[in-house]
Amino acid sequence: MEAITAETLIEDGKHIMEWLGPLLTKEDILQLPTVQEVYRQALEQGIEKGIEQGIEKGIEQGIEKGIEQGIEQGIEQGAHEEALALLLRTLPRLFGELRPELVAQIKQLTLPQLRQAVDLAFDVTQLSEFEAEIAAWLAVPK
Repeated sequence: MEAITAETLIEDGKHIMEWLGPLLTKEDILQLPTVQEVYRQALEQGIEKGIEQGIEKGIEQGIEKGIEQGIEQGIEQGAHEEALALLLRTLPRLFGELRPELVAQIKQLTLPQLRQAVDLAFDVTQLSEFEAEIAAWLAVPK
């Protein structure tokens, strides 16, 4: 397929006018759009189509990204809740009843901190050691 250029359009237009010329009246010819008008309309239509396609593609990509982020956040939240539940089940078995203040502190921990806290629970011999370490973690900005 041959590329469309201004020259080919003008040349094609001349051939069409030669063929239609005898069939058209002067008024008909005056009502025909100019080459500039045809180009302007084609450009406007092209821009509109491009914008529509861009918006559609952007929405599609946004939805895909949103779904991916939602899944990732859901997995992260589920892992956080499971690590928290594991720690809150393990500590009382190792050290007895937990103070509500300690439970509140544990609930502030990030997922990596919760995972470390589970290990820490088995490394310390007293609950006070565990509490001191957790307090130190929370004192450091996340």
